[in-house]
Amino acid sequence: MGIQASVGLERVFTVTVSDRMSGKLIDEDMVDALSTYALIELIHRSCYSMLKDKLNEGEISVAVKTDLEHIAPTPIGMNLHMKIKIVKIVGRTIYFDIRVYDEVELVARATHKRFVINKAVIKNRLREKHEKANIMI
Repeated sequence: MGIQASVGLERVFTVTVSDRMSGKLIDEDMVDALSTYALIELIHRSCYSMLKDKLNEGEISVAVKTDLEHIAPTPIGMNLHMKIKIVKIVGRTIYFDIRVYDEVELVARATHKRFVINKAVIKNRLREKHEKANIMI
């Protein structure tokens, strides 16, 4: 197993905040702005995308930890710019530093950790778990 990326690799991902990212999807009483759960999803998807073509065939990266500080609201329709950088690689574990800006200010800081694993291993573990729980797949 291996990764063809190195510490210091940096990417910027830009996305427009849409209605489907709104806190109002949780509850109508919430604010119509970028929700924290949508921000976490964007971070996971972006880090996954950043690594996808850097892995050996049959490997994937899975999220194992995200630490997020969502410090400012972002309205629907505004652009977000996520600056993501690989800060450490230890074996098959990749550590990211993320800064998220809207068109006005810093809105979030995060760290994220992903683990590189063979996809067949995960599928095998899932199959075994289904069998153990007596669930048909």
